[in-house]
Amino acid sequence: MNFIAPAEFIMPKVPQYQSGYLVIESDDGNYGDYTHWYQKIKILAEKYSQWANSKAVTCGFNINSGTIGKGGKLNLQQLMTIYNSGMEIMAHGRHHVGLGQLTLTRPAVSGDTKIYVGDLTNTGVQHNQGAGYIYTYRLYDENKEEIVTLTGYNTNENSLLVQPLNNSYAAGAKLQISAASIEQLVQGCVNDLRAWGIETKNFTFPYHAGSYYDPYPAAVDYVSQWFDSCRGNYDNTNVLDSINWSNLAAMAIRVNTPFATIDSLLDQTVNNNLLLIAFGHGETSDEILSRLEYLVDGAMSRGIRILQRRDAYKLLR
Repeated sequence: MNFIAPAEFIMPKVPQYQSGYLVIESDDGNYGDYTHWYQKIKILAEKYSQWANSKAVTCGFNINSGTIGKGGKLNLQQLMTIYNSGMEIMAHGRHHVGLGQLTLTRPAVSGDTKIYVGDLTNTGVQHNQGAGYIYTYRLYDENKEEIVTLTGYNTNENSLLVQPLNNSYAAGAKLQISAASIEQLVQGCVNDLRAWGIETKNFTFPYHAGSYYDPYPAAVDYVSQWFDSCRGNYDNTNVLDSINWSNLAAMAIRVNTPFATIDSLLDQTVNNNLLLIAFGHGETSDEILSRLEYLVDGAMSRGIRILQRRDAYKLLR
């Protein structure tokens, strides 16, 4: 009888952590989340742990549940593959409609069907159109208010088409997403994810709105009631002894982000024991993916622990 010698046991690599924490996320549920980011993170996890399912390198994905299966977005099978691999799925609103506020820049009178507001760039009104304008807004000043239904928009002139107004308003009146629509956006996303077997206690503001662009404190307060953490602040890091879990700060991974900037952020993180959240949008370009890999390599070489947001909350709160 021939005996086969047992294979030599190789001790798995164990990350050597020093200080600082890194959370990597991808927003919006774009198809590149599965085809590129998920695949890259798996490769990097294997590189550093020798185990395909290790969480030594991991990522979280912020999903607009109402767009799953639509053009350019993840389909349900891809989403579930990511989830079942152990990576975190977080709520990002049913659609990518911002929760911030706008200000009328011109007076509006009763019967008007067009109103002029501030910059529409970070409001998500185009996604409201894609959703069939199901999300409504509260228009108000000191003396009166009404619920406004959008019918169109023009980003060049920063105008919104609306159903005829019941009241007149001076410039400076506020336009904020209605309470009913906040619930539709936020709880609707949670309900969709739950129907697919995904439970989440973490949220990311679409367009950072409600928390950074055109802040709307009521939206931040509402969302923070339902989630352990909400990410909304922008271009900043989180100091461990004063983390604002209802409005976490994050840094974007951009196509033109200098590698020296990534090094600087990682140095700050390890030297000051910070929580750094870095995010992208499922990009498929080599420029972004090379920066994602550089970020992971830099964190691991410095002894920064990479973890999911739900684990950061449990560990650091």
